[in-house]
Amino acid sequence: MNFFKFLFLFLSSFSFAQTDCEFKYQNKIGGNYLFSIYYETDLKTPLNGTCERRYNDNRIFEKRTFKDGKLMEEILNYESGSSKTKVNPTWNTRDSVIASLELFWENGNRKQTNIYYWDKSQRRCEKYTDYHLNGKIRFVNFNAFVRLSEINEYDIKDYPPHTIDYDGYTTLRVPFGLALEYDDAGVLKSKTTHKMILNGGHEHSSREGLYEDYHHNGKLKTRGYYKDGDPDGNWLVYNYLGQKSEEQFYQRNMKVGTWKGWHDNGKVRYEYVYDTLSNYIFHANKKEWNEAGLLVFERYIDRKGLGFEKKWADNGTLIQHLELVNNTKIEGSEKNWYPNGQLKSYLNNLRNVDTTYVSYFQNGKMEEIHLKTKNELDQVISNKKWNEKGILISEVNKKSRPENEFIELYEYWPTGKTKSHIYQLNETRLEVNYFQNGSLKSGARFLNAKLDGKTQHFDSLGTLLLENNYTNNLRNGWCKRFDKTGKLLFAQYYENACPKKMTGELPAKKR
Repeated sequence: MNFFKFLFLFLSSFSFAQTDCEFKYQNKIGGNYLFSIYYETDLKTPLNGTCERRYNDNRIFEKRTFKDGKLMEEILNYESGSSKTKVNPTWNTRDSVIASLELFWENGNRKQTNIYYWDKSQRRCEKYTDYHLNGKIRFVNFNAFVRLSEINEYDIKDYPPHTIDYDGYTTLRVPFGLALEYDDAGVLKSKTTHKMILNGGHEHSSREGLYEDYHHNGKLKTRGYYKDGDPDGNWLVYNYLGQKSEEQFYQRNMKVGTWKGWHDNGKVRYEYVYDTLSNYIFHANKKEWNEAGLLVFERYIDRKGLGFEKKWADNGTLIQHLELVNNTKIEGSEKNWYPNGQLKSYLNNLRNVDTTYVSYFQNGKMEEIHLKTKNELDQVISNKKWNEKGILISEVNKKSRPENEFIELYEYWPTGKTKSHIYQLNETRLEVNYFQNGSLKSGARFLNAKLDGKTQHFDSLGTLLLENNYTNNLRNGWCKRFDKTGKLLFAQYYENACPKKMTGELPAKKR
């Protein structure tokens, strides 16, 4: 638009004290746009009259009419001339319809429609219809307004006096009745039934009775029931073709009974049994089948939590078996097999076993083994790992006693030579790394996970390149750097990370 032309019209029964028509929506009492009392800038005098703002060709851009502060009419238009907003209060006490609000997309299609009315109990209610851009209905909801007198003492702070409209209603609206949702093709997506709950906690608890949702082809997808906002009773799920695919049971949002599912070919997909008398009521005993009808998963626990889990490949070969103790595998055992039936791994968490884990490659060679021994004085853990060629690539040895703990870790190159060696006794750790040719690469000492003592770095020919001294992770003492010929490039003495000039000592050099 190029500019606004303001026109103020005096009607026989209306008058404005202001000299222009700028509408200040914030000058009001009431939280709802249609049911507030609007005032002049003095915030005392109710608005009366009609205010217009026009385009330069005299077409209406905005038009609002007020009587005693109440909005009697509102018209908003796009620059193209199409309607944007229409408000048409009736103010007829004998009519159950109070007012209507219509919003439009710029293409002329409806965007939103609100019809306000009195129900049989004289409560102000709203039918709210929202539309897709193409004009198809998006959803239809019914809401009830809540009076200030109906707000409990804990929530009343959220509704200050200036938000209460002239009928005594707050900004709180709660759903009731049937709520419908559609896709942009006009196909029904869902039906939800709400009961009226006059508090702010209605969002989920208001769902009551039948619920349905649908596939894009219009066929039923889910049918179930709510009670006090929770799934309750029998729930059915259907596939895109309309065939039953799942059957579920709830008791006040708790899964109960036998749940079943089916593949599209009609064969059973799963069967879950929920035992409300078990110590693990939220964990079902399960069976699952593939489309060919072969069992691929089974989980069973008794009421005390003892049981198992099994998995099968699609060809029917057992590939996993878990022993469950207290409904977990932490205290049980686990076996895994390759699809050809060959053992892949065995984990044993039972007490007093000496081999806790072992695994194998498909070629039959051992991949990893964990050993554990324990006596009155100490506990020893030894873990080893190999590559597919049978070459040892790492090993860890840990020895624990009440007074100390010793850990030694080795990593190896594929040639079998040592790659790294870590030695730790309580809080002291030594780390040494090697090149593939076996020569020393680096060495460092740590105390409480901080550098402490001398660190050195070498090249693959054994020439010292770097030597630093640390205390508590800070440079402390001489720090030196050399070139590949062994010639000194840099030397600096430090005290607690601060460089010092040492009289009579080797001067610091940089090149």
